[in-house]
Amino acid sequence: MSTDRNTMDAWSGRVDPEPDSPRWHQVIGAFADPTAASTPGAVLLGFACDEGVRRNKGRTGAAAAPA
Repeated sequence: MSTDRNTMDAWSGRVDPEPDSPRWHQVIGAFADPTAASTPGAVLLGFACDEGVRRNKGRTGAAAAPA
């Protein structure tokens, strides 16, 4: 299963009332064309993998879970 990389639907969660403690889903934005960006940034890249779980003798299967 894959998610649509053009939406931020997978990034959601609770919002705390304190203005100085944002959560990931509040500050992460969708990837934009790097040639159009005026300031440098970073990209969070990931892939579905159970290798670390398998090596630690855990229960595999999370890689096939919903986004």
